[in-house]
Amino acid sequence: MKKGRLTAILWRNALVIAGLLSCVATTKNVYATDNVPKVETSGATNIVASSATLNGNVDINIQDKPEGYVMFFYGNNSGDYTGVSEIVSINSNGTQSVAIGVEELTSDKKYFKIVSQNRFGTSYGGEKSFDVPEGSPEQHGVINASVPNVAPTPTPPKATTGTATFECDDGVINATLCGTVTVYGGLPTMVFFGYNVGTTCCTTDITEIDVIPGTSTLSPVDYSVCLPAYDLGTGTTYHYALWAQNTYNKRARNSIGECKEFTTPDCGGGTGTAVELASFTAVSAGGGKVSLHWETATEVDNAGFNIYRSKFPDGTYKKINNGLIPAPGNATTGATYSFEDTPGRGTFYYKLEDVDFYAESTMHGPEKVRIRAKDLAARKAKGR
Repeated sequence: MKKGRLTAILWRNALVIAGLLSCVATTKNVYATDNVPKVETSGATNIVASSATLNGNVDINIQDKPEGYVMFFYGNNSGDYTGVSEIVSINSNGTQSVAIGVEELTSDKKYFKIVSQNRFGTSYGGEKSFDVPEGSPEQHGVINASVPNVAPTPTPPKATTGTATFECDDGVINATLCGTVTVYGGLPTMVFFGYNVGTTCCTTDITEIDVIPGTSTLSPVDYSVCLPAYDLGTGTTYHYALWAQNTYNKRARNSIGECKEFTTPDCGGGTGTAVELASFTAVSAGGGKVSLHWETATEVDNAGFNIYRSKFPDGTYKKINNGLIPAPGNATTGATYSFEDTPGRGTFYYKLEDVDFYAESTMHGPEKVRIRAKDLAARKAKGR
């Protein structure tokens, strides 16, 4: 059997997120297949006051076009993986030993495991641990964007976590996780979403790893990213965040987006929106306010509503509610809702959008409202 060795180094890339605790470690594969990578976590070596080398073995396990990735998850608590090492590409078959360095470690016990992905799925190794001795982490500058008075060249990527949508496939929920990655300096950038069940945003499972190709554009460029998460439980809350990583001067730099959550629906529908709207009105409520009311006769798999406003009936409508206005979900007798807006003086048009658990939506309206000067004057007089 062919055997090789992969070695990499991670520069100031711990990214241990405060308050992200109590993740549940997993050893499952994303797909039930014999073709996922074979992995084994080994021990840590070269342990000093602020760094260590994480070791393991991987077989990408594909005879035809053996391609994949390997990395390590690590963190301060067992099963709590808030750090991701450099992601290393693999382009050959057979068992290979892997050694990836991590730096900027604090002096306490660390837990880690190897993770590998090919086109058939992702495999997670068992957990190992090691102790980091006392000492001050080295200050290298340059790469860590949070170091004051340092201007990295180029800037590390910026990950912005976006929305999650769902679809039902034979009783199983699959999600599509979306976000935006800002790439500086045209560097090739690897992206993925980390997600887990529970109340925190530790990385215990990952989506497919995607690659944003390098370009000659030095100015920042935003890329939209949408990646699937398969075989999720129904009626389950997940936390997720977008990760982005690229390499400059042989050093990897990570960025992690905001931690967000979603709850999967019961997988019994998926046939589009089924909201029967009984009424939708928008009226001036005095004091410069607009009162919106709507009532449904029935709702099936309805996640909630959005309100949109425009100055023209066929113009561009802007969503004005901060978050989805929640619905009961399955209200066979319907429900009533209200929303208040303060748009200022003028004539305005409002639309109502219902959104179901499968990201299908339907627009209703528009409804016209006029706010006169005397309405605003009444509001000012009341405020004195």
